[in-house]
Amino acid sequence: MSSHVVLNGSDVGSIVDDKRKDGTDGVVSDVEADHTNGSDVLEVMNGVIYHEKQCKQMCAKHALNNLLQDMDAFTKCDLDTICHTLSPNSRFLNPHKSSLGLGNYDINVIISALHSKHLETIWFDKRKDPDQLQLDHIKGFILNIPNPIYNSCRKWTTSSLFSLPSSLLSSRKHWIAIRSFGQLYYNLDSKLDSPQLIGNRSQLIHYLREKNRSNDTEIFVIVCQLMAESVAWIRQ
Repeated sequence: MSSHVVLNGSDVGSIVDDKRKDGTDGVVSDVEADHTNGSDVLEVMNGVIYHEKQCKQMCAKHALNNLLQDMDAFTKCDLDTICHTLSPNSRFLNPHKSSLGLGNYDINVIISALHSKHLETIWFDKRKDPDQLQLDHIKGFILNIPNPIYNSCRKWTTSSLFSLPSSLLSSRKHWIAIRSFGQLYYNLDSKLDSPQLIGNRSQLIHYLREKNRSNDTEIFVIVCQLMAESVAWIRQ
């Protein structure tokens, strides 16, 4: 499922159903300022945020499309093709994705996918302070965070797993995208009902600093190839 969240200063409450090419439902909706600094969002921004919702273990695809704000940026077929390219001799068990065909793509797939769009994926060293980031030169961020559903799944017996929907057969980790719209940054986690406001630059740095302190979270900085080569994305 995907949604386009229209921020235009009004709350008309309209929801228009649509069918995407891959058969999943899409939603176009207006939202009101019901969160912190929500009024600032409506003043600063007059546009649309594309937000793909979680399906199976496709969080890598959702994170990529949400980061690029393009529902057609990558499909499951595209990412499966990348997996095959990375491991052409792996006919049945590909190390870069779920053997069940549910997704669960690894960082190598994300790196290759973004490289095809002339973007580079750079791991952010935990020893550095996010305050060193030169945000004007950064496209956005992809984070690998703990999957809250996984801890619940661990409590179930093996036999009970066969009766669960595939969406609950979750991996340990989860991919999310963060990017700016105007002067504000949003968490575009596909498991959220709607994009979550992080705030301005200072608030983003604080958010990333907290995430960077966790041993279970990895931050990847997404920049254009020129910025990656010049290392202009970080203050030395």
